[in-house]
Amino acid sequence: MNKRVIETSVRLPIYWASYLANNDDSSLDLYEKITVEGTLKSLGIKGECIDVKDDIHFEKPFIPGLLPGDFCTYIYFNIVFKYYEIN
Repeated sequence: MNKRVIETSVRLPIYWASYLANNDDSSLDLYEKITVEGTLKSLGIKGECIDVKDDIHFEKPFIPGLLPGDFCTYIYFNIVFKYYEIN
């Protein structure tokens, strides 16, 4: 078995931080939670958010459907396991 760690950085709205980093959805309504999950899925992000950088800036998002606002960088780690068969 071989494993590989993939690091992904993405700029997303700052107000998603408590949900993405701590899995606390109390600050989001149902529509926002669906938007967060859909955005992560469309970007192909899997794994856990391990860090939220303090590089907050107002910007226009590159992701369709998101409104301009304060964004920061989220860091995700995904461990991919590869299995090799010996014949």
